[in-house]
Amino acid sequence: MLLASALPDSVVNRTLKAKKRGFNPPLTQWLNIDLAERYDHIGKRLEDSTQGQLSASGVDIFIALYRNGHKQLAENVLQLLILDESLNQLKNHGLQ
Repeated sequence: MLLASALPDSVVNRTLKAKKRGFNPPLTQWLNIDLAERYDHIGKRLEDSTQGQLSASGVDIFIALYRNGHKQLAENVLQLLILDESLNQLKNHGLQ
């Protein structure tokens, strides 16, 4: 590796040869700021786009629990937002 030959061995061992590691995305900022506008009517949208497989009231209650302090639900809330957007894109492309 060209880059490795230009760096001290300690840097190469610490960075280029290190075991892969994951990272924690900034869920709190995403869910509380960046994606907050998407919560409006998400239950209704998901109920409609899943032909009732998801309950509007159930989704809305779940979102409210997260927003009222149950932060352990963050990943699930993100999944609901992603599902909502994915189903919307499929609908807009005539695939749903």
